[in-house]
Amino acid sequence: MDQIKIGTFIAANRKRLGLTQVQLAEQLGVSNKSVSKWERGVCLPDVSLYQPLCEILDITLTEFFAGEKLSEETLVQRTEETIMEVSMKGKQNVDKLKKWLIAASVIVLGLLLCILYFFYKTGGFYQNMIWKAPVRSGEMEVAELATGTDGVLLYNWKAGQEYQYVRLDLSYCEGGSPVGETISDYMEMDQTGRDHCGKLLLQFMDGQRDSIHFALSYEGGSFGGPMEIQEPSYYEKTGGGVVEITEEGAGKSKISEGIPLTIGRWQFADEDGGKIGEIVVKATFLTQKPEI
Repeated sequence: MDQIKIGTFIAANRKRLGLTQVQLAEQLGVSNKSVSKWERGVCLPDVSLYQPLCEILDITLTEFFAGEKLSEETLVQRTEETIMEVSMKGKQNVDKLKKWLIAASVIVLGLLLCILYFFYKTGGFYQNMIWKAPVRSGEMEVAELATGTDGVLLYNWKAGQEYQYVRLDLSYCEGGSPVGETISDYMEMDQTGRDHCGKLLLQFMDGQRDSIHFALSYEGGSFGGPMEIQEPSYYEKTGGGVVEITEEGAGKSKISEGIPLTIGRWQFADEDGGKIGEIVVKATFLTQKPEI
């Protein structure tokens, strides 16, 4: 369809009837500026105005699309051509719309995945949570390379700015109950005015004096060192007779004020597979300085 030709045709028939642009606009319920745009070929009338416009100008819809008066001989032929043209135009518009929708969907999906990945990497889904790093993740591989062993537990954590301290407690347990003294240490975090994010690494050090080596870090600093197992019963029962050490770590835990969270458990078995005891490490997030 030739918009310029159609516009000229609308103007010619309006003038033929002695109508001004204002008068035609009033009959159609539009502004005279709209009529002016049609006649200058800037745009076509809305589809809903095709029929009433043709009735006012005393032309057929086929003549409107053709932009000229048609003889009876050519009217049928041009009608068929117009139908085909409008049909093809509609199909093209539908195809364009489909392509646009597909492109828009891909963009939206891509943005959504980026947002989800960002929240996952920054712990946005884990407010006041501590969660274990996946076994086959890149950060676990780095931790194992750095420590020279695969016997490590690595955690990510995110805590509200109200938490100022993280306390670690190590206990040797038999029958589910602590035996002897609990070894404790803690890290103080700076007041940054925003939530704290960090990592916690635990590694069992099997040597002359067995211990759990820990490394606790956050965006403002780090703290670490060994926590030696002091209970004599541990050395009496495990010295030279341990054939299996099984480590366990919690998957994900909710951080709450003053609530100890079990984040590491190392179980010891004798030569017959019987359980001897276990080392348990717990983390507690606090708003007040702990008493140790």
